[in-house]
Amino acid sequence: MKKIFILFSFLISAFAAQSQSVLFQDDFESVSLNWTLNGGNGDNQWIINNVYAGFPPLIPDTQDQPSGINNYPNSFYMHIVNQTACTNQGICNASFNSSSTSLQYTTMTNDISTIGYTGVSISMYFLVAGGLTTYGAVEYSTNGGTGWTQIGNNLNSTPGWTLWTQTDATWDNISGLRFRFKWSNGSGIDPAFSVDQINITGVGGGGGQSITTGTIQPLTYCAGDAIDVPFTITGTFNSGNVFTAQLSDATGSFNSPDAIGTLSGVNSGTINGLTSISTPSGSLYRVRVVSLNPPVNGSDNGSDIRIDQAPSVTLPAFNPNTFCEDDPAVTLSGGTPAGGTYSGNGVSGTSFDPVVAGVGTHTITYTYTDGISGCSGTAQQPLYVVICGAVNPLDAGNYFAAYPNPSDGEVTFEYSLNENFSDATIQITNLFGQVVQTLMIENQNGNVSLDKNLSSGIYFCSLKLNGNFVAMRRLVVY
Repeated sequence: MKKIFILFSFLISAFAAQSQSVLFQDDFESVSLNWTLNGGNGDNQWIINNVYAGFPPLIPDTQDQPSGINNYPNSFYMHIVNQTACTNQGICNASFNSSSTSLQYTTMTNDISTIGYTGVSISMYFLVAGGLTTYGAVEYSTNGGTGWTQIGNNLNSTPGWTLWTQTDATWDNISGLRFRFKWSNGSGIDPAFSVDQINITGVGGGGGQSITTGTIQPLTYCAGDAIDVPFTITGTFNSGNVFTAQLSDATGSFNSPDAIGTLSGVNSGTINGLTSISTPSGSLYRVRVVSLNPPVNGSDNGSDIRIDQAPSVTLPAFNPNTFCEDDPAVTLSGGTPAGGTYSGNGVSGTSFDPVVAGVGTHTITYTYTDGISGCSGTAQQPLYVVICGAVNPLDAGNYFAAYPNPSDGEVTFEYSLNENFSDATIQITNLFGQVVQTLMIENQNGNVSLDKNLSSGIYFCSLKLNGNFVAMRRLVVY
């Protein structure tokens, strides 16, 4: 009895070591980007829908699906349809026009990498009646679609849903594996070639390693949010191994996953992931963990994840955007969508107070939160607070002004100075502190005009006497 128990335990361990990892799966229940339909010719074409009703007795209904198929008995499936009858009469089930000779393919859009995997197999449910010259077939490519080889015999005379499985060592440990389905017809009978519940699996690592992705909480995120991905392992992973958390596409497929975080090591743990701000909105995302050494694809988290894009938020440039240090508070507006909030130095509610903000450049942020998803978007614009009065007060009787202000670029400076000076200039600088023009003053009283027009913007006009700045005026050019 003891020997039997030990043998039984060994067999259980061996079975676990040979557990299959899912490399690809598609049940067509979400919008599928996994396939390129109709690479061929003829009126009978590939389509994905959940139509089973025909037009009996001329066009029989497609048979209901068995319980082995997700969302049976009438789930979405990929099949051949008489395109003319579908378009003109609305008969869009698995049927074909035998008088229209057709040769059509539906091809896997992306390669599957089986590097590190053995025992790679494909399984699916299919049905097709057809005839001697009307059949379906499954083909594979090991070079990314350059060359194709048919798997087994033509498929026909199978009008009911049937599970089909094939394994081929040629598919092991390669980087460019693809499959495609072929339809060729002459005369024959419905139903036309139909497929569903496609799974491609392999045994990874060769040493009994496996990765189980844990529970993800919560199941709702905004694009750009952090997401913690716990995982547990069995078996021994090698030195230098890196675990990577992968996010599926919006349909739950891992054909082209996004890496959202990594963790170096050989033990179970939690990966601190970060979703991309460009992740499209969707409610069917899944997460899994994969390893580098040996390469093992872990299970997915087992529950659909919702990710929402942040709302698009805009904040036009403020006009005006420059204020004197003693100007009164102004009302902020322009942020969209309406209903958001403003924040920044000197901001209270929708009011900006230059006195509170102080001299300098201040970034004003407008934030809007979507009431349904709870996701927030932001937009920013600067406001400037400057010193507009005299740096050193002018003596009584002195006068310095610029007009018109605001101006279209043609400006005259008027001055009256009751003190002696050996050197007097008016210096014009922009917001970046660059001197754009300098005007010489030769008399104590008079006016002087700019040598050239100024472009639109905010400028500071400084009066300089005997090497000292004594007054400054703000100039707005529109």
